[in-house]
This record gives sequence, structure tokens and C-alpha cells, in this order.
Amino acid sequence: MKWAVITLTKGAAKLGKIIAEGMLRRGSGTFYISERFIDEYSIDEYSSNGNVDKSIDFSMGKLEIKDLKSDELEVDNNSFIENKYAIAPVKKPFKDFVGELFYEYDALIFVMATGIVCRSIAPYIQSKTKDPAIIVCDEAGRHAISLLSGHLGGGNELSEYVAGIYGGEPVITTASDVTGSIAVDMLAKSIGAKISSMEKAKDVTAIAVDNKKICILIDENTYNNPFYGNKLDKIKSDKVIIKVKYKKRNRNDGVLNNVFDKTYSTQNLGYKINNLSVNDDILSDNDVKNANKNSDGVIIISENKIFPTSTSVQLIPQILHLGIGCKKDTPFDVILNVFDEACDLAKIDKRAISSVATIELKSKEKGILALCDILNLELKIVGLDDIRKIQHCYKGSDFVEKTIGVRAVSEPCAQISGNKNGYMRIGRYAKDGVTISLWEDL
Repeated sequence: MKWAVITLTKGAAKLGKIIAEGMLRRGSGTFYISERFIDEYSIDEYSSNGNVDKSIDFSMGKLEIKDLKSDELEVDNNSFIENKYAIAPVKKPFKDFVGELFYEYDALIFVMATGIVCRSIAPYIQSKTKDPAIIVCDEAGRHAISLLSGHLGGGNELSEYVAGIYGGEPVITTASDVTGSIAVDMLAKSIGAKISSMEKAKDVTAIAVDNKKICILIDENTYNNPFYGNKLDKIKSDKVIIKVKYKKRNRNDGVLNNVFDKTYSTQNLGYKINNLSVNDDILSDNDVKNANKNSDGVIIISENKIFPTSTSVQLIPQILHLGIGCKKDTPFDVILNVFDEACDLAKIDKRAISSVATIELKSKEKGILALCDILNLELKIVGLDDIRKIQHCYKGSDFVEKTIGVRAVSEPCAQISGNKNGYMRIGRYAKDGVTISLWEDL
């Protein structure tokens, strides 16, 4: 986390220095002080030194890591000794100065009156997906107010942390937090998922705040992943039910029915590669409609392409990895068409793709790079030696091996980019000189 502590008075600077020192556990930053007495802080840069223990003692308070929810806070004791902060002067006019900082930092911590902060940040506020966390502390060190971006920006959690540095009280006013109800954006953040619609996220959260019933709809593969399942089990209640869409099983071999291709190793359970025979028991629009009949709002957690109802919202987990290959100088529009067709046939939401990978020989293909730009992802290069270790699991080509040194590209690249616990969601889908594969993490 990149942070800034901003002060205007001498008393605020005293507390600000304490906060800055405590924030070193969260990352590096800048401590801004009025030019009138910045000379009293002669060092240009402060960095922690010595051994890190479980607590830090300051002149006005004590931060005890053991008292904080360490599984929810981004506290990194190992990096603490490497983090540092610079001291810099506050510039005038103050509102313009705040504008310069607003999108430079992940969090802005002001030690001053809330009114000053509100008037200063007002022209720069855009949306809850873009704005930094804004924390306001009073000069006496009594409170730490989460003023902006309490959920996605991490302001609520950070206000608890900052208050803990100097022994103050965090002030959190978001309805879902004070009522103890589920918040869609916080759930998405906790599982690293993208939100299909911020408006629908707000609507479903409002339903939960009104103490109405929420159904979380999730497929079996995702729920069985402890990263997701454990978090969801913690929020189950009489008002939050979890409905799991289970797959049909083949009684003989136990693999997922209708999705096993005998050309693959048993590790690579997925959709058939030639006709993209999509399993009919994945989460679908009908499941959402049925869930809506028995609840007031629905949260769908799925990588599939789903059209939520007016009282539902989809969270899209980042669990798909794209492997891609193409003939030399294949135009971007051809690559995009093949990619779109494969995703549409497999009913995949493209926002679930978290990585794109190919081999070094294709690393400068303009069409592939343009696809990465569309997906807002960097291109990952997979080494040929790594591909050779698993290429026997996939259909290969003697011609391709003679030309580039390996028998297959898209499938091995997709698998290597994901985790070991996964399967091939889309096998080698080849068309117009382009090959597309998608690995799904489990």
C-alpha cells in the first residue's frame, strides 16, 4: 500500500509522525507537514530498523498486532524493515495540493477537521472503484473516521488499523458494517472477484441491510475450493443461505459427466475441444431465476456468462487462464473473433480471465498484444522446457514441433499459468490459424 499522512498544524504533525511510523507495517509513503515548522523534522526520510517484534511502542499509543484481525489486514512484518516514508511540505493552495495527491496514493490519512477534508476532496471524487481510502483523524487522537472508499478502497479496515496505532476509536458508518449484514463489494474484494454491476451490487446490499433473505449461488468446483468455501461458510446465517450447484457424476470413473475427453490425461477434466460440448449442469440463468423465487436477493459467484435478474448481482472469480497461439502476423480482428467465439460457445465471462500466456516466439505478435490490451492483462511468456514437461498430455503436431520445438502451445501455456489443482475448461479450440485454450483453477 502506498499511503500519505497529511497535517496542517504543529499538534497534528506530532500525531501524524506516530501514524506514519505505524503505517510502515502497511507499506511506504509520505508524511506531509506545513512549511512553517517542517524544519523541526530534520530527516528527509525515515525507515524502520532493528528487529521487528509483535508490537511497536510510541509516545502516544501502542499498536498490538495480536489484537487486530490479522487474517483480514494487510500487515506484513517481513517487509516492515524495508518500508520507509519521506517527509515533504504541504503546498498551497491546499485544495489543489490534495488534487495532486488524490490518485497518487492508495490511502490518504488527514489529521485535521473533517470539514476541511470534505471540501478539499469533493472536486476529485469519481467512484467507489477508483477513489482512494480517505481517513480523517482528530488532532487529539480520539477518532479515526473512515470517510471515503470504506469497502473497495479498504477505508473501514484501515480506520481500525490507524486507530490502533495511537489508541483511538475507529468510526465506521457504512450500513452493512454497523448492522452486520453482507456487503456485496466487500465479499467481492475478499474473494478477489470482479463485480458485474456496481449498481446491482448496491441494490443487493440494500436488500441485505433491510434484513431480507440473500441467496449466494455458487457452483460445486468453486465452493469446494477452500479459498472460497471457507469464506462463504463464515457468513452463512438465517438471512444468508448458500446454494451449491452440484455437477452430475459418472458412476464408473467419478469424473464430471459430459465433460471428459479421453484424449486428455485424467487431470484435465474439461470441455471437449472440437465441438465445445458444454456441460448443461453449469450455473445458468434458470438457476438464478429459481433462487430468486425463494429469496429477496441473489449473489451469483461464477465464471460463466450469466444475465442477472433485477435483484441479483454476479461476482466473477479470477480463475481462468488463457493460453494462445497463432500463425505469424495473424490480424487482431481474426484473433478476437476466434477468442470471442470460443468463450461464447463455452458460456464463459471474459472478466474471469486472469492471465494470458504464449511462447517467446509469439511474444511480439501484434494481434495477441492487442487482445491483452482489451483484457487489460500483461502477456506471460512460458518457456519451451516447461511445455515439454506436460505436452504429452495434449494432442500435438509433428509440424509444430519441427517448427518451434514443442508439439503444442495454447494448452500447455494455459495449464502452466494456472495452479496445479485445475482442469482444462476449453481445450485446443483452433480456427483461422489461431488456437485458444482456457485452464480453470479449482
